[in-house]
Amino acid sequence: MWNLNSMAYNFISLFKLTENRIGRFIATLLAIPLSYFFSWLYYFNVNLFWVLLAIFLIKIFIFLFIVQRNYSDFDFRIVMWDEILGLMIAFAALPFRPKLIAFGYIIFFAFEFLRRKVFNSFFSSTIEKLPLGLGEFSGDIVVGLISYFFLKLLLWVVG
Repeated sequence: MWNLNSMAYNFISLFKLTENRIGRFIATLLAIPLSYFFSWLYYFNVNLFWVLLAIFLIKIFIFLFIVQRNYSDFDFRIVMWDEILGLMIAFAALPFRPKLIAFGYIIFFAFEFLRRKVFNSFFSSTIEKLPLGLGEFSGDIVVGLISYFFLKLLLWVVG
């Protein structure tokens, strides 16, 4: 029989892959094929894209709720879905070019580093402490959007 608590924890922590630094790095690499799948899906069937994206996000937040409720010592730093979602936004509808992917990955994490320094200094970490990690998710979504527009501008300038 399935144990919903352990299934939610395993999904949120990517089967405990994200419990160390190397695992977190590998987990963020999962965003690349996932983002290109969703990009392909958007062009294939836009309605199916929005339905699957909504189901995906709802599943993440339901599992976050279950894990937060059942594990009192849960550390939200092992949740990588916010970075994966941000990278998926950054790579959305971009052409598949290895140099662009590598540069986009670097740009995303440079903006992520700046966000933590600048954003937290202005808001004194109050947004970061929202329940279910919503502050982290919103920050990574903003970083993903900034990275997306930066990469689009780069593609427009370079040609």
